[in-house]
Amino acid sequence: MSRSQAYMIQISRFRELNEFFEHTIDRSPQDRYILSLPFKDNIASIGNNEGLVGSRLCSFIRKLKKNPAQLAAVDQEIQIYLDRGYAEEAYPIHEGQLADFLPLQAVFKTDQDNKIVKTRVIKDAGARRSHELSLNDCLHQGENLLPNVLKVLCTFRTGGYAITADIEKTFLQFEIAESNRTFLRFLWPLAISGNPGAQIKQFWSRVLDFGLICSPWLHIKGVRHHLENAKISSRNSLNS
Repeated sequence: MSRSQAYMIQISRFRELNEFFEHTIDRSPQDRYILSLPFKDNIASIGNNEGLVGSRLCSFIRKLKKNPAQLAAVDQEIQIYLDRGYAEEAYPIHEGQLADFLPLQAVFKTDQDNKIVKTRVIKDAGARRSHELSLNDCLHQGENLLPNVLKVLCTFRTGGYAITADIEKTFLQFEIAESNRTFLRFLWPLAISGNPGAQIKQFWSRVLDFGLICSPWLHIKGVRHHLENAKISSRNSLNS
């Protein structure tokens, strides 16, 4: 296959993904955007990785128990995640239902006294056994929509004024369609930092997660969709 043929195939795939996004994006009663995951045709071949994720969870907890402050930080972060509605306890898996479990990882930010000041819990959507497919293997990555930094800097210098903005927890502002949440399951013994015998429970994310190969694309498409809708709404208000 020539480079030009490969390029045309890629452009066609991006066009199909854009159509998929526009046809599936929705709004919740709470006025949040609801996104669907862009599955490939091989999703039916996704592996059953619950045992693998359970094993990795045990290793993760053993490591955290060597530093009780880290264990408490992760436990607290997951509780906050649940309290804010970013995740919820998952429904049981029905016979024959496709599902996936995401192992947990943690990144800690400490101050000069080595005290934890920030904790980020990340899920690994690439987890799989050697002969099986991971969730990321079954998702389209989507087009790279990140802006060119050089172009941004040049544009920044052309005007007399510059405005910057930041969306807090931007990925987590987008909900995931309920039918897709079964692929975003994770395991955690809630309150284990205070109760060593806490029972391991199944949860699933309700929002767009870090670790998914499609998250950057979905996030930027969602932001652009919102800005375009806001532009149209503002124009209509001015003309009315």
